[in-house]
Amino acid sequence: MAVVTFSITALSVPNEDGLINTNVLREVSFESPSVVRETVGIVVLNSHGTKPAERYLVPVRKSMHDKLGYLRASERKSKTPLDVLRADYDEKEGIQYYEVRLTNPLQPGEKISINVQYAFVRALKASPARTSMFDEPSWIWIGNAYADLAYPTKKVKTVILALASEDGKASVREYSKRPEPVSHERAGHIVYGPYKDIQPMQSEEISVRISSAQPNIRAYSHRREIHISHWGNNLNVLEHYHLHNDAPELDGPFDKVGQQLATMQMKPHNAILGLPVRLPLLAHNLYFVDEIGNVSTSAVHLTPDRLTRFMRLSPRYPLLGGWNYTWWHSYDIPLDSVLRWDPVDGRYSLKVPFFAGILDASVDDFELQIVLPEGATDASVILPFEVDERSKRS
Repeated sequence: MAVVTFSITALSVPNEDGLINTNVLREVSFESPSVVRETVGIVVLNSHGTKPAERYLVPVRKSMHDKLGYLRASERKSKTPLDVLRADYDEKEGIQYYEVRLTNPLQPGEKISINVQYAFVRALKASPARTSMFDEPSWIWIGNAYADLAYPTKKVKTVILALASEDGKASVREYSKRPEPVSHERAGHIVYGPYKDIQPMQSEEISVRISSAQPNIRAYSHRREIHISHWGNNLNVLEHYHLHNDAPELDGPFDKVGQQLATMQMKPHNAILGLPVRLPLLAHNLYFVDEIGNVSTSAVHLTPDRLTRFMRLSPRYPLLGGWNYTWWHSYDIPLDSVLRWDPVDGRYSLKVPFFAGILDASVDDFELQIVLPEGATDASVILPFEVDERSKRS
Protein backbone atom coordinates (compact mmCIF):
# COMPACT_ATOMS: atom_id res chain seq x y z
CA MET A 1 0.00 0.00 0.00
CA ALA A 2 1.38 3.43 -0.96
CA VAL A 3 1.54 6.27 1.52
CA VAL A 4 0.54 9.51 -0.16
CA THR A 5 1.50 13.05 0.76
CA PHE A 6 -0.97 15.68 -0.42
CA SER A 7 -0.52 19.29 -1.47
CA ILE A 8 0.09 22.23 0.83
CA THR A 9 -2.79 24.61 1.58
CA ALA A 10 -3.18 27.69 3.75
CA LEU A 11 -6.26 29.67 4.72
CA SER A 12 -6.48 33.36 5.44
CA VAL A 13 -7.43 33.78 9.11
CA PRO A 14 -7.81 37.32 10.51
CA ASN A 15 -5.57 37.87 13.55
CA GLU A 16 -7.34 40.60 15.45
CA ASP A 17 -5.90 39.39 18.75
CA GLY A 18 -2.32 39.96 17.59
CA LEU A 19 -1.19 36.57 18.87
CA ILE A 20 1.76 34.57 17.54
CA ASN A 21 2.68 30.97 18.31
CA THR A 22 6.42 31.13 18.96
CA ASN A 23 6.81 27.38 19.56
CA VAL A 24 4.41 24.46 19.14
CA LEU A 25 4.97 20.81 20.11
CA ARG A 26 2.20 18.44 19.07
CA GLU A 27 1.99 14.80 20.16
CA VAL A 28 -0.41 12.39 18.43
CA SER A 29 -0.90 9.19 20.41
CA PHE A 30 -2.39 5.97 19.04
CA GLU A 31 -3.25 4.37 22.39
CA SER A 32 -5.88 2.17 20.79
CA PRO A 33 -7.73 2.04 17.45
CA SER A 34 -10.83 3.44 19.18
CA VAL A 35 -9.36 6.77 20.28
CA VAL A 36 -6.63 9.05 18.94
CA ARG A 37 -5.40 11.60 21.47
CA GLU A 38 -3.55 14.80 20.66
CA THR A 39 -1.73 17.12 23.04
CA VAL A 40 -0.55 20.44 21.64
CA GLY A 41 1.83 22.51 23.75
CA ILE A 42 1.87 26.13 22.62
CA VAL A 43 3.97 29.13 23.62
CA VAL A 44 1.85 32.18 22.77
CA LEU A 45 3.15 35.74 22.37
CA ASN A 46 0.94 38.82 22.36
CA SER A 47 2.48 40.91 19.59
CA HIS A 48 -0.26 43.55 19.66
CA GLY A 49 1.05 47.01 20.42
CA THR A 50 -1.53 48.07 23.00
CA LYS A 51 -4.31 45.47 23.36
CA PRO A 52 -4.25 42.73 26.02
CA ALA A 53 -5.45 39.31 24.86
CA GLU A 54 -8.14 37.55 26.86
CA ARG A 55 -8.67 34.53 24.62
CA TYR A 56 -6.93 32.03 22.36
CA LEU A 57 -8.80 30.55 19.40
CA VAL A 58 -8.54 26.83 18.61
CA PRO A 59 -9.79 25.72 15.16
CA VAL A 60 -11.22 22.28 14.38
CA ARG A 61 -11.97 21.35 10.78
CA LYS A 62 -15.44 19.96 10.09
CA SER A 63 -14.04 16.59 9.01
CA MET A 64 -12.45 16.22 12.47
CA HIS A 65 -15.15 18.04 14.43
CA ASP A 66 -17.56 15.22 13.64
CA LYS A 67 -15.09 12.89 15.42
CA LEU A 68 -14.21 15.17 18.34
CA GLY A 69 -14.71 13.49 21.72
CA TYR A 70 -13.44 16.33 23.88
CA LEU A 71 -11.31 19.47 23.77
CA ARG A 72 -9.58 20.70 26.93
CA ALA A 73 -7.07 23.42 27.70
CA SER A 74 -4.84 24.29 30.63
CA GLU A 75 -1.87 26.44 31.58
CA ARG A 76 1.23 24.31 31.11
CA LYS A 77 3.19 25.23 34.26
CA SER A 78 0.40 25.51 36.84
CA LYS A 79 -1.85 22.86 35.22
CA THR A 80 -4.74 25.26 35.82
CA PRO A 81 -7.74 24.28 33.65
CA LEU A 82 -8.94 26.96 31.26
CA ASP A 83 -12.54 27.47 30.19
CA VAL A 84 -13.25 26.36 26.62
CA LEU A 85 -16.30 27.80 24.86
CA ARG A 86 -17.69 27.10 21.41
CA ALA A 87 -17.12 30.21 19.26
CA ASP A 88 -17.85 31.06 15.61
CA TYR A 89 -18.26 28.56 12.81
CA ASP A 90 -16.61 29.48 9.49
CA GLU A 91 -19.15 28.01 7.08
CA LYS A 92 -17.10 28.88 4.00
CA GLU A 93 -13.98 27.04 5.16
CA GLY A 94 -15.79 24.45 7.29
CA ILE A 95 -13.98 25.30 10.54
CA GLN A 96 -15.45 25.35 14.05
CA TYR A 97 -13.56 27.69 16.38
CA TYR A 98 -13.29 27.22 20.13
CA GLU A 99 -12.37 30.03 22.50
CA VAL A 100 -9.93 29.31 25.31
CA ARG A 101 -10.40 31.93 28.03
CA LEU A 102 -7.11 32.99 29.61
CA THR A 103 -7.02 33.23 33.41
CA ASN A 104 -5.42 36.68 33.24
CA PRO A 105 -5.24 39.01 30.23
CA LEU A 106 -2.01 38.50 28.27
CA GLN A 107 -0.37 41.92 28.12
CA PRO A 108 1.43 43.14 24.98
CA GLY A 109 4.89 41.59 24.72
CA GLU A 110 4.11 38.84 27.27
CA LYS A 111 4.08 35.09 26.68
CA ILE A 112 2.04 32.21 28.07
CA SER A 113 2.38 28.44 27.67
CA ILE A 114 -0.81 26.46 27.27
CA ASN A 115 -1.70 22.85 26.52
CA VAL A 116 -4.64 21.93 24.31
CA GLN A 117 -5.82 18.32 24.48
CA TYR A 118 -8.08 16.57 21.97
CA ALA A 119 -9.61 13.11 21.77
CA PHE A 120 -10.92 11.90 18.42
CA VAL A 121 -13.00 8.77 17.87
CA ARG A 122 -13.10 6.84 14.57
CA ALA A 123 -10.02 8.77 13.45
CA LEU A 124 -8.31 5.55 12.31
CA LYS A 125 -9.61 3.75 9.23
CA ALA A 126 -9.20 0.00 8.74
CA SER A 127 -6.71 -0.72 5.95
CA PRO A 128 -7.50 -3.08 4.32
CA ALA A 129 -11.22 -2.95 5.10
CA ARG A 130 -11.61 -6.77 4.94
CA THR A 131 -9.24 -9.42 6.30
CA SER A 132 -9.29 -12.99 7.54
CA MET A 133 -10.00 -13.42 11.23
CA PHE A 134 -6.37 -14.36 11.93
CA ASP A 135 -4.72 -11.32 10.32
CA GLU A 136 -3.59 -8.59 12.68
CA PRO A 137 -5.70 -5.53 11.79
CA SER A 138 -3.93 -2.49 10.41
CA TRP A 139 -5.14 1.10 10.49
CA ILE A 140 -4.35 4.30 8.65
CA TRP A 141 -4.37 7.82 10.10
CA ILE A 142 -4.36 10.97 7.99
CA GLY A 143 -3.59 14.35 9.51
CA ASN A 144 -1.79 17.67 9.18
CA ALA A 145 1.98 17.68 9.60
CA TYR A 146 1.84 21.24 11.00
CA ALA A 147 -1.22 21.02 13.33
CA ASP A 148 -4.26 23.19 12.73
CA LEU A 149 -3.46 26.60 14.23
CA ALA A 150 -5.37 29.87 13.97
CA TYR A 151 -2.32 32.13 14.36
CA PRO A 152 1.04 32.55 12.61
CA THR A 153 3.56 30.06 13.99
CA LYS A 154 7.32 30.49 14.23
CA LYS A 155 8.18 26.84 14.87
CA VAL A 156 6.14 23.62 15.06
CA LYS A 157 6.98 19.96 15.51
CA THR A 158 4.65 16.93 15.33
CA VAL A 159 5.52 13.70 17.15
CA ILE A 160 3.66 10.46 16.36
CA LEU A 161 3.55 7.98 19.26
CA ALA A 162 2.43 4.41 18.56
CA LEU A 163 2.49 1.49 21.00
CA ALA A 164 4.36 -1.69 20.21
CA SER A 165 2.31 -4.52 18.70
CA GLU A 166 1.57 -7.80 20.46
CA ASP A 167 4.64 -9.49 18.95
CA GLY A 168 6.88 -6.78 20.36
CA LYS A 169 7.68 -5.32 16.95
CA ALA A 170 7.11 -1.72 15.93
CA SER A 171 3.44 -1.08 15.25
CA VAL A 172 4.24 1.56 12.59
CA ARG A 173 4.23 -0.12 9.16
CA GLU A 174 4.35 2.83 6.78
CA TYR A 175 4.46 6.60 7.09
CA SER A 176 4.85 9.70 4.93
CA LYS A 177 8.46 10.74 4.30
CA ARG A 178 7.55 14.33 3.53
CA PRO A 179 7.51 17.22 4.33
CA GLU A 180 11.11 17.04 5.39
CA PRO A 181 12.64 16.80 7.93
CA VAL A 182 11.18 13.47 9.09
CA SER A 183 12.91 11.13 11.53
CA HIS A 184 12.08 7.64 12.80
CA GLU A 185 14.84 7.03 15.32
CA ARG A 186 13.09 4.37 17.42
CA ALA A 187 10.11 2.05 17.24
CA GLY A 188 6.73 3.75 17.42
CA HIS A 189 8.22 7.26 17.45
CA ILE A 190 8.10 9.47 14.33
CA VAL A 191 9.04 13.15 14.36
CA TYR A 192 7.86 15.61 11.71
CA GLY A 193 9.75 18.89 11.78
CA PRO A 194 10.60 21.27 13.17
CA TYR A 195 8.99 23.48 10.54
CA LYS A 196 9.37 27.25 10.61
CA ASP A 197 7.17 30.23 9.67
CA ILE A 198 3.85 28.40 9.23
CA GLN A 199 0.82 30.43 8.23
CA PRO A 200 -2.59 30.15 9.94
CA MET A 201 -4.35 26.90 8.99
CA GLN A 202 -1.52 25.93 6.65
CA SER A 203 -1.57 22.19 6.10
CA GLU A 204 0.20 19.34 4.41
CA GLU A 205 -1.45 15.98 4.83
CA ILE A 206 0.57 13.04 6.09
CA SER A 207 -0.48 9.45 6.68
CA VAL A 208 0.69 6.80 9.11
CA ARG A 209 -0.22 3.11 8.88
CA ILE A 210 -0.04 1.04 12.06
CA SER A 211 -0.84 -2.51 13.14
CA SER A 212 -2.68 -3.21 16.36
CA ALA A 213 -4.43 -6.25 17.78
CA GLN A 214 -6.28 -4.11 20.32
CA PRO A 215 -10.04 -4.07 19.78
CA ASN A 216 -11.78 -1.16 18.12
CA ILE A 217 -15.02 -1.08 20.11
CA ARG A 218 -17.80 1.24 18.99
CA ALA A 219 -21.17 1.64 20.66
CA TYR A 220 -23.84 2.83 18.25
CA SER A 221 -25.96 3.63 21.31
CA HIS A 222 -25.60 3.50 25.09
CA ARG A 223 -28.50 4.31 27.41
CA ARG A 224 -27.70 4.57 31.12
CA GLU A 225 -30.66 4.47 33.52
CA ILE A 226 -30.36 5.33 37.21
CA HIS A 227 -33.31 4.39 39.46
CA ILE A 228 -33.53 5.80 42.99
CA SER A 229 -35.41 4.00 45.77
CA HIS A 230 -35.59 5.55 49.26
CA TRP A 231 -37.72 2.65 50.44
CA GLY A 232 -34.97 0.09 49.93
CA ASN A 233 -31.99 2.47 50.31
CA ASN A 234 -31.03 1.35 46.83
CA LEU A 235 -29.73 2.86 43.61
CA ASN A 236 -30.07 0.67 40.54
CA VAL A 237 -28.01 1.25 37.39
CA LEU A 238 -29.17 -0.28 34.11
CA GLU A 239 -26.94 -0.02 31.02
CA HIS A 240 -28.29 -0.71 27.49
CA TYR A 241 -25.77 -1.23 24.67
CA HIS A 242 -25.83 -1.68 20.90
CA LEU A 243 -22.20 -2.51 20.16
CA HIS A 244 -20.20 -2.86 16.94
CA ASN A 245 -16.70 -4.22 16.32
CA ASP A 246 -15.08 -1.61 14.08
CA ALA A 247 -12.21 -3.91 13.13
CA PRO A 248 -11.82 -4.96 9.46
CA GLU A 249 -14.79 -7.03 8.32
CA LEU A 250 -14.42 -10.79 8.11
CA ASP A 251 -13.26 -11.95 4.69
CA GLY A 252 -14.31 -15.58 4.39
CA PRO A 253 -16.13 -18.00 6.70
CA PHE A 254 -16.01 -17.97 10.49
CA ASP A 255 -13.70 -20.67 11.87
CA LYS A 256 -14.78 -21.40 15.47
CA VAL A 257 -12.15 -24.09 16.07
CA GLY A 258 -9.39 -21.92 14.62
CA GLN A 259 -10.51 -18.98 16.73
CA GLN A 260 -10.39 -21.05 19.94
CA LEU A 261 -6.93 -22.38 19.06
CA ALA A 262 -5.67 -18.87 18.32
CA THR A 263 -6.99 -17.70 21.69
CA MET A 264 -5.31 -20.55 23.60
CA GLN A 265 -2.04 -20.03 21.73
CA MET A 266 -2.29 -16.24 22.27
CA LYS A 267 -2.11 -15.55 18.56
CA PRO A 268 -3.60 -12.30 17.23
CA HIS A 269 -7.16 -12.24 15.90
CA ASN A 270 -9.74 -9.50 15.51
CA ALA A 271 -12.53 -11.07 17.60
CA ILE A 272 -13.74 -9.38 20.79
CA LEU A 273 -14.10 -12.04 23.48
CA GLY A 274 -14.52 -9.89 26.57
CA LEU A 275 -15.69 -6.38 27.47
CA PRO A 276 -14.24 -4.82 30.65
CA VAL A 277 -16.64 -2.59 32.59
CA ARG A 278 -15.58 -0.54 35.62
CA LEU A 279 -18.00 -0.86 38.56
CA PRO A 280 -18.43 0.95 41.88
CA LEU A 281 -16.69 -0.86 44.72
CA LEU A 282 -20.03 -1.51 46.47
CA ALA A 283 -21.83 -2.88 43.38
CA HIS A 284 -23.88 -6.04 43.92
CA ASN A 285 -26.84 -7.94 42.42
CA LEU A 286 -25.20 -7.94 38.99
CA TYR A 287 -26.78 -9.50 35.91
CA PHE A 288 -26.05 -9.60 32.17
CA VAL A 289 -28.84 -10.24 29.62
CA ASP A 290 -29.05 -10.11 25.84
CA GLU A 291 -31.98 -10.49 23.44
CA ILE A 292 -31.98 -14.28 23.86
CA GLY A 293 -31.85 -14.35 27.65
CA ASN A 294 -29.47 -14.51 30.58
CA VAL A 295 -25.75 -14.66 29.73
CA SER A 296 -23.74 -16.50 32.37
CA THR A 297 -20.29 -15.89 30.83
CA SER A 298 -19.23 -12.94 32.97
CA ALA A 299 -16.85 -12.51 35.88
CA VAL A 300 -16.14 -9.86 38.53
CA HIS A 301 -12.78 -9.14 40.13
CA LEU A 302 -11.04 -6.51 42.25
CA THR A 303 -7.85 -4.73 41.27
CA PRO A 304 -4.80 -5.62 43.40
CA ASP A 305 -5.18 -2.42 45.43
CA ARG A 306 -8.82 -3.43 46.13
CA LEU A 307 -10.04 0.06 45.20
CA THR A 308 -11.73 -0.71 41.87
CA ARG A 309 -14.04 -3.48 40.76
CA PHE A 310 -14.29 -4.72 37.17
CA MET A 311 -16.88 -6.90 35.47
CA ARG A 312 -15.76 -8.76 32.35
CA LEU A 313 -18.71 -9.31 30.04
CA SER A 314 -18.22 -12.16 27.58
CA PRO A 315 -20.65 -11.96 24.64
CA ARG A 316 -22.69 -15.01 23.68
CA TYR A 317 -20.49 -15.38 20.57
CA PRO A 318 -17.09 -13.99 19.50
CA LEU A 319 -17.64 -10.50 18.15
CA LEU A 320 -15.73 -10.40 14.85
CA GLY A 321 -14.99 -7.35 12.71
CA GLY A 322 -18.21 -5.81 11.39
CA TRP A 323 -20.41 -7.81 13.82
CA ASN A 324 -22.93 -6.32 16.26
CA TYR A 325 -24.11 -7.26 19.74
CA THR A 326 -27.02 -5.91 21.80
CA TRP A 327 -27.43 -6.44 25.55
CA TRP A 328 -28.07 -4.82 28.90
CA HIS A 329 -26.49 -5.29 32.31
CA SER A 330 -27.38 -3.98 35.74
CA TYR A 331 -26.18 -3.63 39.32
CA ASP A 332 -27.21 -2.07 42.65
CA ILE A 333 -25.33 0.12 45.11
CA PRO A 334 -26.42 1.45 48.54
CA LEU A 335 -28.24 4.74 48.04
CA ASP A 336 -26.67 6.38 51.09
CA SER A 337 -23.23 6.02 49.45
CA VAL A 338 -24.18 8.62 46.77
CA LEU A 339 -27.10 10.57 48.31
CA ARG A 340 -26.79 13.30 50.93
CA TRP A 341 -29.42 15.32 52.83
CA ASP A 342 -28.81 19.04 53.36
CA PRO A 343 -30.79 20.25 56.39
CA VAL A 344 -30.08 23.89 55.52
CA ASP A 345 -32.04 24.01 52.25
CA GLY A 346 -34.07 20.83 52.88
CA ARG A 347 -32.97 19.05 49.70
CA TYR A 348 -31.30 15.80 48.73
CA SER A 349 -28.11 15.88 46.67
CA LEU A 350 -27.27 12.93 44.40
CA LYS A 351 -23.73 12.64 43.04
CA VAL A 352 -23.13 9.90 40.44
CA PRO A 353 -20.85 9.51 37.40
CA PHE A 354 -22.37 10.92 34.22
CA PHE A 355 -20.77 8.15 32.17
CA ALA A 356 -19.21 4.84 33.18
CA GLY A 357 -18.92 2.59 30.17
CA ILE A 358 -16.76 -0.05 28.55
CA LEU A 359 -13.08 0.75 28.68
CA ASP A 360 -11.58 2.12 25.43
CA ALA A 361 -14.94 2.19 23.63
CA SER A 362 -16.32 5.13 21.66
CA VAL A 363 -20.04 5.97 21.82
CA ASP A 364 -22.04 7.56 19.00
CA ASP A 365 -25.26 8.28 20.90
CA PHE A 366 -25.32 8.40 24.72
CA GLU A 367 -28.39 9.01 26.86
CA LEU A 368 -28.60 9.32 30.64
CA GLN A 369 -31.93 8.84 32.41
CA ILE A 370 -32.42 9.46 36.14
CA VAL A 371 -35.69 8.13 37.57
CA LEU A 372 -36.55 9.95 40.81
CA PRO A 373 -38.75 8.58 43.61
CA GLU A 374 -42.51 9.19 43.52
CA GLY A 375 -43.32 12.69 44.76
CA ALA A 376 -39.88 14.23 44.09
CA THR A 377 -40.11 17.92 43.11
CA ASP A 378 -37.91 20.89 42.28
CA ALA A 379 -35.19 18.79 40.67
CA SER A 380 -32.14 20.52 39.18
CA VAL A 381 -29.14 19.03 37.38
CA ILE A 382 -25.50 20.11 37.34
CA LEU A 383 -23.56 18.58 34.44
CA PRO A 384 -19.78 18.43 33.98
CA PHE A 385 -20.01 19.65 30.38
CA GLU A 386 -22.38 20.85 27.68
CA VAL A 387 -24.87 18.32 26.28
CA ASP A 388 -26.95 18.30 23.10
CA GLU A 389 -30.35 18.01 24.77
CA ARG A 390 -32.04 18.05 28.19
CA SER A 391 -35.57 16.98 29.00
CA LYS A 392 -37.72 16.49 32.10
CA ARG A 393 -40.99 14.64 32.41
CA SER A 394 -43.22 13.28 35.17
